[in-house]
Amino acid sequence: MRPNIPQFLLSLIFLSAVTSCHRDNSPTPASHYTTDTLTTSFPNSGFTPYELMFLSNPATNSGDSTTPDLLAEAYNLGAYTTYGNSYFRFNLTPIPAGTTLRSATLYLFSDTLPQYGDGVHANTGLSDDLVIQRVAGSWDQHTLYSNQPPLDTAGKIHVPATTQHFLNLQIDVTTIVNNMTAEGNYGFEMHLLIGQPGTSRIFCSSRYFDARRHPFLVVTY
Repeated sequence: MRPNIPQFLLSLIFLSAVTSCHRDNSPTPASHYTTDTLTTSFPNSGFTPYELMFLSNPATNSGDSTTPDLLAEAYNLGAYTTYGNSYFRFNLTPIPAGTTLRSATLYLFSDTLPQYGDGVHANTGLSDDLVIQRVAGSWDQHTLYSNQPPLDTAGKIHVPATTQHFLNLQIDVTTIVNNMTAEGNYGFEMHLLIGQPGTSRIFCSSRYFDARRHPFLVVTY
C-alpha cells in the first residue's frame, strides 16, 4: 500500500529539487577582484619614469624627458607658434596575461606652479579641449617631434574644455588599457583637440616635486 504523503511535503520536495539545479549567476563579490595602482616607473629600464613632453616648432625638434610637466598646449613664442603634446606609459606588469580589466581610471593633477603656458595657470584659452589616445608604436626619450609614433583611434577620449584654471582629472580609460594589454603597451598620448594659440592644459609629471600629484593608473580585474 503506497503511503499517503501530505501535499505540503510534496511541495517542499519539489522546491528543493528545483533549487538544487539552479545555477548561481550572481556577480562575483567585489572582494574577489584585484585592484592595482600603477605608475610610469620601469625600475629595470634605462628610461624611467617613462614620460616625454614636446614643445616644438621649426627651430626645436627634440622632446624633454626630464620636465616636471605633462602638457598639451599651443603658444606663440617669438617668431614661432610652439605646439606641445605628451607621452606617458604605465608599467602594466602586475596585470596577468590575458586579463580583461573591469575598469581602468587615469588620474592627472593640474600643475599649480606651471613653467609653461602663461606661467600662472594650468588651463588657459577658450578651446582647451583635450584628446587622449593609445600610442600604437614604440617611442623613448630619443624620439623626435618629427618622427612621433602612430596613434590608435579606438577608445579615443575627448576631455571637454574647462573654464577652471586648475582642474584635476579622473578619466575612464578601460577600453584603451584593455587594448594595451591585448595589442601592446606603448602608453598614452595627450594633445589639444584644436591647437589654438594661447591654449594649454598642464599636468604634473612623475618628476614633479610633490609626489602626491604624480600621474597614476588604477586598474581592477
